[in-house]
Amino acid sequence: MMNNNMLPIGTMLRGGTYQITKHLNNGGFGNTYVVENVFFHETYVAKEFFMRGINKRTGTSVSISQEDNKQTFESQKEKFKKEAQRIRKLNHACIVRIFDLFEDNDTYYYIMDYIEGESLEDWLKHHGTMPESEALNVTRNILDALSVVHSAGLTHMDIKPSNILRDLKGGIYLIDFGASKQMTNDERHTLTTNTAMPYTPGYAPTEQIEGDIKKVGPWTDLYALGATLYRLLTNNKPPSSSDITDHLSGQSSDPFSFSNSISESTRSLIRWMMQPGRGKRPQSANEVIQKLKNSENGLASDNKKDNEDTILNNINGTQTVVSANRNETQTVVSTTIINDKSLSSRNRIIMGISIILLCLLYILIKKPWNGGSIIEPDPFEEYQPVPVDTAAVVACFDDFVYELTAEDSITLMVEGGGTLDAEAVAALVEYKKAVAIDEALQAEFDRLNPAPAEEAPAQ
Repeated sequence: MMNNNMLPIGTMLRGGTYQITKHLNNGGFGNTYVVENVFFHETYVAKEFFMRGINKRTGTSVSISQEDNKQTFESQKEKFKKEAQRIRKLNHACIVRIFDLFEDNDTYYYIMDYIEGESLEDWLKHHGTMPESEALNVTRNILDALSVVHSAGLTHMDIKPSNILRDLKGGIYLIDFGASKQMTNDERHTLTTNTAMPYTPGYAPTEQIEGDIKKVGPWTDLYALGATLYRLLTNNKPPSSSDITDHLSGQSSDPFSFSNSISESTRSLIRWMMQPGRGKRPQSANEVIQKLKNSENGLASDNKKDNEDTILNNINGTQTVVSANRNETQTVVSTTIINDKSLSSRNRIIMGISIILLCLLYILIKKPWNGGSIIEPDPFEEYQPVPVDTAAVVACFDDFVYELTAEDSITLMVEGGGTLDAEAVAALVEYKKAVAIDEALQAEFDRLNPAPAEEAPAQ
């Protein structure tokens, strides 16, 4: 059944240039159609400005349902035109392009990219939940797009899975800027309907629900994006801001429901983005992008314990493990490497340590060889190596302190993309400590097992 607010299939726009071939959606601020450029046989999407509750359809023309709202409609229609002009200037791979803008049927239309694919809302219906790494990738793409949107002075105001498209190649696009805001006080007019600031329950923070345009900003979009990430990971409806407020004040149980497979860092990211108080949320997309890096790093070890153990030594099949909280040193027999795999730099450091340990093990047990057969020791040079007290040597380095050199800092910043990552720094310190222990072990071995003095040659 066709919505009476939408134009019929086959309607021509812009003097016969575009023909409506399909209805896509009708929202609080507009209708969207699939259209074909009849001259070039190209497919696009047409967005029509139509305010639900204020406008009505008379034939193909758009009219006002109440005369009191005429000033509001004219003001918002002009704003729709200006926003199309601004969006056209937004240059980002995750934002659809606008190709045309025109007035027809007593309202405005703009023509934009047609993305062949599906919304994330439809994707969730088919797949249930999205893997964490994939959901974080979607979030990062939308954050990149929002950094451009916000820099242009726009706030999207309607971020949710149904307004994020995924094309057939996996590309992500932010769509439907119909509810976006860039409004100053002199543009505000009193409405006789409650559609001044539409919102979707679960994706709107308090300032949007209350319709306080002066409190709306980038943080409003970031709340909605946090709710979107929650929905992608759980396929549950995001909790309302009032439910979150009640929980934080101790009046109700936790409204969030996460599976055990979701990392603690991502849970923390979502809670931060969905703080009820706008001042407690991130204030910019770039701020979340930095936090998101930690969430992505947390996937490899889901951060369930803060005192991860890092292997420092492996001698005679025994692993010497120093707890990250430095409260104790313990020796365990195991072949499992306990390691935070979240940083590629740390992986390389651990690999280097492993090579050093294997070399040391070889030094401790090696015997002389010749041509593949063992040489019997010279009876005049027989001696038994004295074993090294490994635990005692390691304990000497319990309070090991290492200061980063300029070269270390530069290397870490290059590997960390221009920032000094605290975990990478900690890993480097542990590596330097391990190297120092290995050197001490070798020195102690050499001291306890001096090489036999060479006999003077016979005269």
